[in-house]
Amino acid sequence: MALDPLLDVKDLEKQKFVDDGSGNVAVRTSVVLDVEYSTTVSSTNVVLTNANTEYSHALPDSMQQVRFRARTASDVRFAWFTGKVATPVSPYSTLPAGMGLSGDALSFTSKTLYFATSISGTIVEMEMFT
Repeated sequence: MALDPLLDVKDLEKQKFVDDGSGNVAVRTSVVLDVEYSTTVSSTNVVLTNANTEYSHALPDSMQQVRFRARTASDVRFAWFTGKVATPVSPYSTLPAGMGLSGDALSFTSKTLYFATSISGTIVEMEMFT
């Protein structure tokens, strides 16, 4: 359900509770009132040629949303800091095989994502919205 920024506060309070269609009710923990929409999308593939080797991709300035997933069936380790994914050292995260990750409501500059996997030749597909 998309939030309508023109609704009054009482209507926004009602949008905090969402029926998932199976009788369960989810509660939104925050409501975004100031919505800025992306105007540009770029796509790229990051090829993780060698297993357990760190690869990086610099994100565009003023990026608002990023999505990524492995094209092949392999887990991908990722981190916001270098030196964490080749030989896994916390903090890093794992994107399980067959899953995708999406982060939105982002607003930063000069950020890089770092990737590694245990399977050579894994391709990470990325979409970035600014």
